[in-house]
Amino acid sequence: MWPRGGYHGVDVRDVARLHAAVLAPGAGPRRFLVPGHFIDGHTLFGALREVTGRRLPHLVVPAGAI
Repeated sequence: MWPRGGYHGVDVRDVARLHAAVLAPGAGPRRFLVPGHFIDGHTLFGALREVTGRRLPHLVVPAGAI
């Protein structure tokens, strides 16, 4: 089951670059933004189906039902 709507997915490589930047010594206080992409259930499961070659059924339901 998947909640109606989706989630904000971020590439792990972007998160790793952010961690490296935060840990750089001597840079002082600063702010970082890690942009990502909104992914709905149909997009996510479609991509997984394409990569794995397997049928991955999912049911989109209201978030309150989950």
